[in-house]
Amino acid sequence: MGNILNNRKIGLALSGGGVRAIAYHAGVVKYLAEHGLMKKITNISSVSGGSLFTGLVLHLSQNRWPNDTQYIADILPKLREMMIFTSLQQSGMSALMKFSNWKHVLNRRSLVISQTIESLWGINSVLADLPRNPVWTINCTNGENGQRFRFKNETMGDNKTGYTSARMFKTADAMAASAAFPIGIGPVEIDTAAYKWELEIPYGSDHKERVKPEFGTLHIYDGGLYDNLGTETFYEVSEHGVKLNTKDVDYIIISDAGSPFTETPLSDPFSLSRVNKLINILMEQSRRLRVNSFMYFMKYNGNAGIYISLADNSLLSITNDDDFTLNEVSAARSLPTSLDQMTGFEFDSLVKCGYNSMRLKTDTL
Repeated sequence: MGNILNNRKIGLALSGGGVRAIAYHAGVVKYLAEHGLMKKITNISSVSGGSLFTGLVLHLSQNRWPNDTQYIADILPKLREMMIFTSLQQSGMSALMKFSNWKHVLNRRSLVISQTIESLWGINSVLADLPRNPVWTINCTNGENGQRFRFKNETMGDNKTGYTSARMFKTADAMAASAAFPIGIGPVEIDTAAYKWELEIPYGSDHKERVKPEFGTLHIYDGGLYDNLGTETFYEVSEHGVKLNTKDVDYIIISDAGSPFTETPLSDPFSLSRVNKLINILMEQSRRLRVNSFMYFMKYNGNAGIYISLADNSLLSITNDDDFTLNEVSAARSLPTSLDQMTGFEFDSLVKCGYNSMRLKTDTL
């Protein structure tokens, strides 16, 4: 596998899924690192938990993308320690209880999450501090126009609002926005008047014109509302090819940390569990549409990428020894989508799932 992908320029799409996604993606990247491929990752497109994972990796490697040895020997053990000894969720709730934060309880809880990312994890950088290689796209959703709002290369915006320089925008704020699930967290607010916005007119040209956004305040939510796999960064299905602005990618790896959809009886009409179940149905259908679009893309692009998933039942076929057990797969899949801490067994199980998902798909390349 290493020899084949050594000549590739890899675009890595990392899904959402809270801390479950952090650990699963950690296993995927471990497999890439063991095969000497960290330097071949030219682009990362992340959503929610995938954004938290990428931000943590960069922070732990002093805002540089780690090499293979550094990731395995240094970054992964530190990441494990952070996941099992800290809780972004509990620390955020404690911060929210402070009198100074009560004004955020109803609609700006993401600011408390951002503050917690800074205080608990020590991520104090701004977008200008991030490396240019690999290019990191932090995907969110614009609550006003429903578009994919992204932070990328010191810029932010979407194709309706426009794009603007965001050099001094806090990395923690961008990560919090990408993980800002509407019910639990709430949006990051952006005052559009504080920035100068531009659009390419026509799209894809070098000509840019100043534009005035329609909305004075943007409410930026979890990227999973628009695309929980982060795939739109890399390809246009309608054109059957890689996007013009990502020509430095010729192989796409989609890492999907979503749990298998659970078939259960629908609960009482006015219960929160029913609302949660209906949201899960919507998210599952959105994921299936994105996966189908990737399969359509692959139809026209041959061996241009792979899709790996925690929900893939082929993982069950290799749980036949002491190194990878059925209990580990079960523990990994049953971990809820949250920002809470996990046990060492849960983290290790998810890392093994991510690692073996990659091994299953790439051993035949």
